[in-house]
Amino acid sequence: MQGGPTMPDCGACESPYSRDEGDPPEPAESSETGLPCQAAGGMGHSAKRLLWNCTLMSVCFAWAEGAVAAILAVSASLIDRDLNATAGLVLYGFFAAGSLVAPAVTARLGLKQSLVAGLVGFSMFTASFVHPVAEVMYPAAAFSGVMGAVLWTAQGSYFTINALEYTAALEREGKVVASSPSEADRSPRSATSCTLKSVEEQNRHSIGIMSGVFATVFPLALTTCKLLSSLVQQWDSQHAVELIYSIYTTLAVVSAAGMGCILPMDASRYLTSTQRFASLWDDLTATVAVLRDRRLLLLIPANAIFGLAAGYFPVMMTPLAADTHGKQHVGYLYAVAGAASFVLASVYSWMSSRIPLGRVGVMLWGALQYILLFAALVWWTPTSLAGLYGLWILYGSANTVWQGTCMALFADYWQATPTAAFANLKLHSGVASFVAYALFPRHGSLKTNALWCFAVACVSFVGIIGAALSHRRREAEAQQAAADVRAPAGDVATPSLEEVGGALLIPGWQALLLPAHV
Repeated sequence: MQGGPTMPDCGACESPYSRDEGDPPEPAESSETGLPCQAAGGMGHSAKRLLWNCTLMSVCFAWAEGAVAAILAVSASLIDRDLNATAGLVLYGFFAAGSLVAPAVTARLGLKQSLVAGLVGFSMFTASFVHPVAEVMYPAAAFSGVMGAVLWTAQGSYFTINALEYTAALEREGKVVASSPSEADRSPRSATSCTLKSVEEQNRHSIGIMSGVFATVFPLALTTCKLLSSLVQQWDSQHAVELIYSIYTTLAVVSAAGMGCILPMDASRYLTSTQRFASLWDDLTATVAVLRDRRLLLLIPANAIFGLAAGYFPVMMTPLAADTHGKQHVGYLYAVAGAASFVLASVYSWMSSRIPLGRVGVMLWGALQYILLFAALVWWTPTSLAGLYGLWILYGSANTVWQGTCMALFADYWQATPTAAFANLKLHSGVASFVAYALFPRHGSLKTNALWCFAVACVSFVGIIGAALSHRRREAEAQQAAADVRAPAGDVATPSLEEVGGALLIPGWQALLLPAHV
């Protein structure tokens, strides 16, 4: 992880900032993950508590994000459309800009404090809609945009570290024995309940568990929040606008308070001494430096299509649905999309660990759904209510992949630098949403804008394949280098990747199908 210390000493563990002469040396960096080797026992929390902690964090995050997402989705049918579009433009503009400084802010506030501060920003944004005037909404959107970038960056890092601590807890409790890849390959399975796995394999498994929790809770909250708008309009149409936004604000405030109850995560345990004492400038440049990673560059279109879709539906599809079938149906449409996300989240989480391509295969399926969605909108203007529901269900299914599987993929690919990686993830999607809010309502028709989204979705499909191949090469090279270091003098040299037909020479799809350890 790039950046300075992200959690001050909380009293639960020894402060990482002071070292006496008699202290043991800094842990060596793992050749597998690029992370410093953890001290035995982790932070001391049980695996059960860490799992519940991930659930609490996900619930608080999901309800506050659900309130904001619902506002962005349905407000075009509730308040002045130009005012709503400009507020969204300001929000995503500052969100994109804030993504550049989010790792530095997160490093100095700490992960837990950053999560709480981000939800406070969301509360201010939702409250500004109770009496919508530009003088209040635009400053609130700007502040919330910056804090939203901090929130999502901290969430990604917290999510990753919670999963790594879960691995340490399982090892401490004797439920799994984490070892080097060579030991896992050579040793027989234990006769006890322990399972011998490599650190990389177990970390990947733990990340999958945490992502499954998040991907299940998140769409459920989104569904409920969006459904509320339609239910409230039917119950009290006279005061619906004020009541809807008051409910969303209450949800955001309660979520911020609940986030204060999560466990503090000492991210400095996963940093080298150089990273711990990095300057503010180092944090900023580290965020940009991650862009040199070919995998991240190849995944930009996958993040961009999510951001474009997040802007396209509120500014193009919401007005269409409201004008053709009435604004009371808008909340139901988004609720159905959220319900599809909720149902499919567990399915996609299961597929990530069962199908041959794993998370990459689910990511490709998500990109394909975006392709089908926008291809339909290019060739067909939906007017029937059934057609609109079909499009929203496809939209919800595609979003589920990004909200769950893509987050897990980033946590897996960038275990050593999650803060910088997640900041870039939100930067790219934020810029795309900013473009959508800035251009789609003012330039181009429903079909023209859908064509742009269709093109980006096609590029994202290819980019996901390229990123997976690049990651497989990096894994194979790291394992080869580690094997060369471990080989005693006089042993037969380990065959090269070329000699064993490894990932560097195997054609694309065959390389993706190789097991994790070549």
